[in-house]
Amino acid sequence: MRRAAKIAAVLAATVAVAGSAFAYWSAAGAGSAAGTSSGPAVLTVTAATTTQLLLPTGAATGDVSLTITNPNSYSIHLTQLSLDTAAGNSGFSANAATCALSFAAQDNGGGGWTLPSGTTNLVLTNSMTMGTGAASSCQSETFSVYLKAS
Repeated sequence: MRRAAKIAAVLAATVAVAGSAFAYWSAAGAGSAAGTSSGPAVLTVTAATTTQLLLPTGAATGDVSLTITNPNSYSIHLTQLSLDTAAGNSGFSANAATCALSFAAQDNGGGGWTLPSGTTNLVLTNSMTMGTGAASSCQSETFSVYLKAS
Protein backbone atom coordinates (compact mmCIF):
# COMPACT_ATOMS: atom_id res chain seq x y z
CA MET A 1 0.00 0.00 0.00
CA ARG A 2 2.91 2.32 0.67
CA ARG A 3 4.14 1.90 -2.87
CA ALA A 4 0.69 2.75 -4.27
CA ALA A 5 0.59 5.91 -2.09
CA LYS A 6 4.00 7.03 -3.40
CA ILE A 7 2.93 6.48 -7.02
CA ALA A 8 -0.30 8.38 -6.41
CA ALA A 9 1.61 11.30 -4.83
CA VAL A 10 4.11 11.45 -7.73
CA LEU A 11 1.27 11.22 -10.27
CA ALA A 12 -0.64 14.03 -8.51
CA ALA A 13 2.48 16.24 -8.48
CA THR A 14 3.13 15.51 -12.16
CA VAL A 15 -0.44 16.41 -13.13
CA ALA A 16 -0.24 19.64 -11.08
CA VAL A 17 3.04 20.67 -12.75
CA ALA A 18 1.78 19.73 -16.21
CA GLY A 19 -1.42 21.70 -15.61
CA SER A 20 0.56 24.76 -14.51
CA ALA A 21 2.88 24.49 -17.52
CA PHE A 22 -0.07 24.18 -19.89
CA ALA A 23 -1.72 27.23 -18.33
CA TYR A 24 1.54 29.18 -18.52
CA TRP A 25 2.30 28.36 -22.16
CA SER A 26 -1.26 28.67 -23.42
CA ALA A 27 -2.05 32.02 -21.79
CA ALA A 28 -2.29 35.10 -24.02
CA GLY A 29 -0.40 38.26 -23.15
CA ALA A 30 0.62 41.68 -24.38
CA GLY A 31 3.24 44.23 -23.56
CA SER A 32 5.90 46.54 -24.87
CA ALA A 33 9.64 46.88 -24.55
CA ALA A 34 12.38 49.40 -25.04
CA GLY A 35 16.13 49.16 -24.96
CA THR A 36 19.20 51.29 -24.79
CA SER A 37 22.77 50.71 -25.79
CA SER A 38 25.28 49.92 -23.10
CA GLY A 39 27.47 52.84 -24.10
CA PRO A 40 27.16 56.13 -25.92
CA ALA A 41 26.12 55.88 -29.55
CA VAL A 42 28.61 57.16 -32.07
CA LEU A 43 27.48 59.62 -34.73
CA THR A 44 29.47 61.77 -37.15
CA VAL A 45 28.04 65.14 -38.11
CA THR A 46 29.32 67.18 -41.03
CA ALA A 47 28.13 70.40 -42.62
CA ALA A 48 26.08 70.20 -45.78
CA THR A 49 25.34 72.86 -48.39
CA THR A 50 22.59 75.23 -47.29
CA THR A 51 19.84 76.25 -49.66
CA GLN A 52 18.33 79.19 -47.76
CA LEU A 53 20.38 82.33 -47.08
CA LEU A 54 20.43 83.96 -43.67
CA LEU A 55 19.13 87.53 -43.80
CA PRO A 56 19.41 90.24 -41.09
CA THR A 57 15.66 90.55 -40.57
CA GLY A 58 15.39 89.54 -36.91
CA ALA A 59 13.19 86.64 -38.03
CA ALA A 60 14.11 82.98 -38.48
CA THR A 61 15.07 82.88 -42.16
CA GLY A 62 18.17 80.67 -42.33
CA ASP A 63 18.46 76.94 -42.68
CA VAL A 64 21.06 74.71 -41.08
CA SER A 65 21.98 71.74 -43.27
CA LEU A 66 23.86 68.76 -41.93
CA THR A 67 24.77 65.21 -42.78
CA ILE A 68 24.68 62.67 -39.96
CA THR A 69 26.46 59.35 -40.35
CA ASN A 70 25.38 56.50 -38.07
CA PRO A 71 28.09 53.80 -38.26
CA ASN A 72 26.25 51.63 -35.71
CA SER A 73 24.38 48.50 -36.76
CA TYR A 74 21.20 49.85 -35.15
CA SER A 75 19.01 52.94 -35.50
CA ILE A 76 19.46 55.86 -33.14
CA HIS A 77 16.69 58.23 -32.10
CA LEU A 78 17.48 61.92 -31.58
CA THR A 79 14.82 63.79 -29.65
CA GLN A 80 16.16 67.30 -30.19
CA LEU A 81 19.02 69.29 -31.69
CA SER A 82 19.94 72.43 -29.77
CA LEU A 83 22.75 74.99 -29.74
CA ASP A 84 25.84 73.83 -27.86
CA THR A 85 26.72 77.11 -26.14
CA ALA A 86 29.77 75.48 -24.52
CA ALA A 87 31.41 75.03 -27.94
CA GLY A 88 33.00 77.66 -30.15
CA ASN A 89 31.93 81.24 -29.51
CA SER A 90 28.72 80.51 -27.53
CA GLY A 91 27.73 77.88 -30.08
CA PHE A 92 28.93 79.61 -33.25
CA SER A 93 32.21 80.01 -35.12
CA ALA A 94 34.38 83.01 -34.21
CA ASN A 95 33.36 84.96 -37.33
CA ALA A 96 29.78 85.12 -35.99
CA ALA A 97 30.68 87.32 -32.98
CA THR A 98 29.18 90.53 -34.42
CA CYS A 99 26.38 88.94 -36.43
CA ALA A 100 23.62 88.68 -33.78
CA LEU A 101 22.94 85.01 -34.55
CA SER A 102 20.58 82.70 -32.74
CA PHE A 103 19.47 79.11 -33.27
CA ALA A 104 16.04 77.75 -32.35
CA ALA A 105 16.15 74.20 -30.93
CA GLN A 106 14.66 71.69 -33.36
CA ASP A 107 12.64 68.55 -32.62
CA ASN A 108 11.07 67.68 -36.00
CA GLY A 109 7.58 68.69 -34.92
CA GLY A 110 7.93 66.88 -31.60
CA GLY A 111 8.82 63.50 -33.08
CA GLY A 112 12.59 63.82 -33.27
CA TRP A 113 14.50 61.80 -35.84
CA THR A 114 15.21 58.10 -36.08
CA LEU A 115 18.53 57.69 -37.87
CA PRO A 116 19.10 54.30 -39.49
CA SER A 117 22.58 52.92 -40.07
CA GLY A 118 24.25 54.91 -42.80
CA THR A 119 23.97 58.54 -43.83
CA THR A 120 21.03 60.89 -43.29
CA ASN A 121 20.78 64.45 -44.60
CA LEU A 122 18.83 66.93 -42.46
CA VAL A 123 17.75 70.45 -43.29
CA LEU A 124 16.62 72.40 -40.24
CA THR A 125 14.40 74.90 -42.03
CA ASN A 126 14.18 78.43 -40.62
CA SER A 127 16.20 77.48 -37.56
CA MET A 128 18.65 80.42 -37.70
CA THR A 129 18.04 84.10 -37.05
CA MET A 130 20.32 87.04 -37.78
CA GLY A 131 19.47 90.18 -35.84
CA THR A 132 18.90 93.51 -37.55
CA GLY A 133 21.97 94.90 -35.77
CA ALA A 134 24.34 92.47 -37.52
CA ALA A 135 27.59 94.03 -38.76
CA SER A 136 28.01 94.56 -42.50
CA SER A 137 30.97 92.16 -42.39
CA CYS A 138 28.46 89.31 -41.83
CA GLN A 139 27.29 89.52 -45.46
CA SER A 140 28.17 86.43 -47.51
CA GLU A 141 29.80 84.73 -44.50
CA THR A 142 29.59 81.01 -43.78
CA PHE A 143 29.15 80.19 -40.11
CA SER A 144 29.67 77.02 -38.13
CA VAL A 145 26.84 76.18 -35.76
CA TYR A 146 27.71 73.79 -32.93
CA LEU A 147 24.80 71.54 -32.04
CA LYS A 148 24.20 68.97 -29.35
CA ALA A 149 21.75 66.12 -29.55
CA SER A 150 19.49 64.78 -26.86
